[in-house]
Amino acid sequence: MTRWLREATRSGNLWLANPDGSEPLDTVTSTTADVRTASRRSPLLGAAAGVLATVAFTVFHDLWISDIWATFAPMLVAGALSGLSLAWSYSTVPGPDSARRWFGYNAVHVGLLLALGVVSLAVLDPIMSMAEIMASPDPLGDVLPPAVPLMAAAAVLGAAVVWLAYGRRPASLAPMLVTQAMLVFFIGHNLAILGLVDIPANERGRLLSFVGVTVFLGVSFAVIGQGLEAIRAWRSPRARANS
Repeated sequence: MTRWLREATRSGNLWLANPDGSEPLDTVTSTTADVRTASRRSPLLGAAAGVLATVAFTVFHDLWISDIWATFAPMLVAGALSGLSLAWSYSTVPGPDSARRWFGYNAVHVGLLLALGVVSLAVLDPIMSMAEIMASPDPLGDVLPPAVPLMAAAAVLGAAVVWLAYGRRPASLAPMLVTQAMLVFFIGHNLAILGLVDIPANERGRLLSFVGVTVFLGVSFAVIGQGLEAIRAWRSPRARANS
């Protein structure tokens, strides 16, 4: 009996046969089974999706808001690292992979970034005007330091939210914390400084642009990532053998 249980657990099979080889006993959902059916995504494909999403984001930002091609190279690096960490942390989530689960996981992270912007507007006081921001040779360097404590808190609390929502596995906590830190400091800094800028009433429509580009980037990454994973699955030896 002990050997049978050990073999069944090692196999990760959700259906356990009777020790005498008769019909299956029952469906078993165990911690071991959950780990074996974890949502395995390729971190390298996540990095590739991050790069492609950054290209789409830069074009979109150039057409809708302003030209940011001068910072394209560092944004590519940030996109690759963010995409890699997102796919890595997602791969630690127990349960079967699916497009719905992948899009939901990404939607939670986009929501956390938008929440950071809302909290910034609510708790931080303006220290610079829009005119000063536009005139400064290093506007981000002038306004970002006071937002760093809020960003650090957002990374920790965001990781806790994702961890509580997706499995609560000890092995997932570190990847989720790294992912949140990447997203908050690489992408969320533009949202974290909103409360530090005195935006005139007639220009508050600009806030919608921050929401729009953040959502666009998140959707682009999720769609491209799903597409790359679908191609990988289609090209796998098992998929070709079954076709």
